[in-house]
Amino acid sequence: MSTRFTPAFGERLKNARLAKNMSLNEVARAVGVSFGAVAKWENGRSRPRLDRLAALGQVLHIAPADLLQSDAGETPESVLLRAQMGLAALWHVSSESIEITVKIIGG
Repeated sequence: MSTRFTPAFGERLKNARLAKNMSLNEVARAVGVSFGAVAKWENGRSRPRLDRLAALGQVLHIAPADLLQSDAGETPESVLLRAQMGLAALWHVSSESIEITVKIIGG
């Protein structure tokens, strides 16, 4: 997905981390990335790959789609992520092995 995350993503990530009383280093180690990667996610300078987003959800006990959701409600990313994770669970494969393509016709 090439859509940029809104600043709300970083804020939601930071709030979830702080709610679990975890440091940036603790989250980074648990997810398997550097301290700097988590800091960039929190300040909106980059975004995690899908597998890292799923790992963040597990570590922070939050649905990845909730991290993606905007204040205005669902985002296209959160809808696609939920679909991707649901299909992966249904077919007993990793979510990284599911690729969803959306084609908008007309408009």
